[in-house]
Amino acid sequence: HCRVDPFIYCSKLFEPSLTASGSPVEFRIIGTSFRKEYWQLTNIAHETVHLYQDSHGMSHWSPWYVEGQATVFELAAGELLFGNNELRSEYFNRLARIDRIPFNYESGATVYQHFLECSQTSNGECDQFFYGVASLYHEKLILDHGLKTYLEWQTKLQSQMPKGNPGSFTQEQTEEMVTMFASIFETTFKYSLEQFETEI
Repeated sequence: HCRVDPFIYCSKLFEPSLTASGSPVEFRIIGTSFRKEYWQLTNIAHETVHLYQDSHGMSHWSPWYVEGQATVFELAAGELLFGNNELRSEYFNRLARIDRIPFNYESGATVYQHFLECSQTSNGECDQFFYGVASLYHEKLILDHGLKTYLEWQTKLQSQMPKGNPGSFTQEQTEEMVTMFASIFETTFKYSLEQFETEI
């Protein structure tokens, strides 16, 4: 998706299975006339979270998990670097402008219906929902349970979840991954993943 010109800024992530060592690698193309913009500085935090996730085989467990977690740290970088919330507003503005499935946020029930519909898509129809709104799922876990519990959850996921690239999993491995993710979630937060996604 890169546009090659002197002003280019483009990043691309390789899956761990594509590297000789089994480690993920990220590269960026930066043009000779590149000028740093706000989103490009915070994007580094976002993509680094994906490297962390892939390093521990933690990709694609739940629709809101992967991009939502990366966006939480991207928004934090925006706060730390610039002391403002412009990026959060931009994510929600993009949601209205870009997503092909309109977002109805009149109630928790309508948000959940949108979540279900978006979870069945595969062509980016709800990208901004899973990039922006999904960060609120992570923020809620942190606010309700504390950062310590949230990080303990990450440690459990790292040690217990099946390793490897989920894109190459068999049906049986995928089912095991989904079941284990839900189990670890429930033992950590004391309510089910379904309750969190539908009610809480």
